Amino acid sequence: MTQEYMANSQVWERNWRTKSHWGGYPNEFLVRLVASFMRNWSLPVPPRVLELGCGSGSNLWFMAREKIEIHGIDGSASAIDLAQKRLDREAPAWQGRLSVGDISQIDYPGNTFDLVIDVEAICCNSREVAGAIHREIHRILKPSGQFFSVTFAEGCWGEGTGQQVGPTAWIPTEGPLATGSYTRFTAKSDIKDLLLPLSLKALNLTTRTVGGLDHTIREWIIEATKQEGTS
Repeated sequence: MTQEYMANSQVWERNWRTKSHWGGYPNEFLVRLVASFMRNWSLPVPPRVLELGCGSGSNLWFMAREKIEIHGIDGSASAIDLAQKRLDREAPAWQGRLSVGDISQIDYPGNTFDLVIDVEAICCNSREVAGAIHREIHRILKPSGQFFSVTFAEGCWGEGTGQQVGPTAWIPTEGPLATGSYTRFTAKSDIKDLLLPLSLKALNLTTRTVGGLDHTIREWIIEATKQEGTS
């Protein structure tokens, strides 16, 4: 496990121990993507989906209720415990596996998943580690498998506050990740290179204001794919 993983996991373990109320509902963009993904799913077996940084399992809970085989990894043992208990309680027939681990060193064989999901987990890692994570995603996706990511965009509330820890990275004291965690804010020009060897399929930017128009949250909605013939 990397030093960066160890540092991040300590931060998020502390957060999940004190903020177990987080993550009650699935991400709205993920709901739309999964709806579209399932409309196009024609195989008789359910898709196998992995969420990186799954937290307390709100996205997994939603997908389990859609009869999807779900797998989740998080660096916080407390988060995984919360997710396991929620799934067992609210979706007792769920299929899959949860594990504590490093998302830059994913403990699954190649060509395992139909879809890999990241909702603002990869952005809590440096650019170098993010590159390793995307290479791991490419490895574990099946040919033509899909990757979906929500990540903070350059200009989002929180950027420029707190301690700067990289060229586009901060430990913010304001905004949606004012939790003591490393947060990287991504420029559009960096996305294609960061995703390699995945191929960008669709890119959208969502913005919303909070605090009576005082602040703006900017997020990239990224869809990518593992092209046929790559391994």
